[in-house]
Amino acid sequence: MNKILNIYVNIVKNMIKDELTSLASEMAFNFILAISPFIILLVAIFGLFSSYDVINHIIAFLSPIAPADALKVLKEALIGINQVSSGKILTLGFLGTIWAISNATDVIIKGLNRAYKVKETRPIWKIKGFAIFLILITALILFIAINLIIFIPIILQFLKSYIYIPVYLEILIKLIKWSIIFFTLFAVILSIYSFMPNIKEKNKVRILNSIPGTLFFCIFWSAASWLFGLYTENYGRFNQVYGALGAIIILIIWLYYTSLILLIGGEINSEIYKNEFG
Repeated sequence: MNKILNIYVNIVKNMIKDELTSLASEMAFNFILAISPFIILLVAIFGLFSSYDVINHIIAFLSPIAPADALKVLKEALIGINQVSSGKILTLGFLGTIWAISNATDVIIKGLNRAYKVKETRPIWKIKGFAIFLILITALILFIAINLIIFIPIILQFLKSYIYIPVYLEILIKLIKWSIIFFTLFAVILSIYSFMPNIKEKNKVRILNSIPGTLFFCIFWSAASWLFGLYTENYGRFNQVYGALGAIIILIIWLYYTSLILLIGGEINSEIYKNEFG
């Protein structure tokens, strides 16, 4: 019991000493900078690979459940994207996203190295290469997760208008959806904690040592994202008053919170590491 208490006290002390709140602000700022080029990237990808037939299929798929006015606006936006997208815009969005997110990963590495009390000695190409690899993997996982979150409820609602779906089956589908999201998130965060800090242990030791902080991050991040989801579900009730401003504020807070608990998870792992190998 005393050992657990000492670990907790040391984690809190190190959080203050390592200035995690300042590092989290810096990381969140870089994530905010990455949003614009990332949106440009997604829009350019859609524009390059879409066609009028694809757009019509999207509108036809959404027509049973979406308001007609909203579909009209969406269709006009998709057609506009299809007309202006080009390889140059795609390249600009990709390079901007890589630059901004690699800056955020630099802050993660700095925070984790500070937690483990080690200096960075790896070549810059190795660090940046891992950051780019992680960005691509994370983008793929986010793409899968977002599609699961958005389209599974839409598909269920669509099917319920034609066939009977038992309540237990709906619950099972939702559990499977969130389980997939949780474990993909777990894999990404585990790789960050295992390979970003400049520690010399073998891969197996790194991975096992990183599990407590990864569990901490996944649990607290999932809880915050659930609350964020509740906000977006009720967004329309007060959209005309301060919806856009409120959405921006919530997004900034969410990014800061994500950055902070990511760094706290690193402190948890480093404290366990010091007790085992220090």
